[in-house]
Amino acid sequence: MKRMVIVIVLLIAAWSVSADPALPVTDAALILDLAPGLDGQLLSEVSVNELLAAAEVLSIHRQQEMYIFRAAAVSMVIPGLGQLTTGEPGRGLGHLGIGLGVVGATLFGLNQTLPDDLKPIIWDGPARTAYLESATFGEIWPSATVLVGGAGLYFLNAWISARGATRSAEQFIQSGRVQFEPNFAYLGDAFEFGVSVRL
Repeated sequence: MKRMVIVIVLLIAAWSVSADPALPVTDAALILDLAPGLDGQLLSEVSVNELLAAAEVLSIHRQQEMYIFRAAAVSMVIPGLGQLTTGEPGRGLGHLGIGLGVVGATLFGLNQTLPDDLKPIIWDGPARTAYLESATFGEIWPSATVLVGGAGLYFLNAWISARGATRSAEQFIQSGRVQFEPNFAYLGDAFEFGVSVRL
């Protein structure tokens, strides 16, 4: 069950951070698209200035991809954080408030639906395990329903928040509200969290 939840969360995260077609994945076609002057040239025919210009364009594109990914990824973990980092405090605080409300309501619901015999031993691993092994399905069902429902609502809010953060980040890049400086540290395949942003 735990593995299935992790797989579902990762699938949702991967789908939520998919970039729009205006920001394609980095590959050879993208390099030629971003630096069309290199098309059909051998490396020995390309000047150092052309290589530097292509590297600058590619580094800016990589930073844009990372900015979008980071906004979505932090919103998947803590709903609303992506909007807060991209400069949308209203939406960010809204998603954060919904997330905290869902967590609070889930904890309250669990407290109300846990069997009375289980409440005093909930944090005692061996005693809890012994109780759960002897408990009937009917005793645990209400608590399990509250837990699964709360987790589902939390991840739905996180997914909506991540999609919104992705769209906002893409719009801010396309409108020029967020601009990036060429930085050759972003040309490698490793994921870097630092981003040079000029607002």
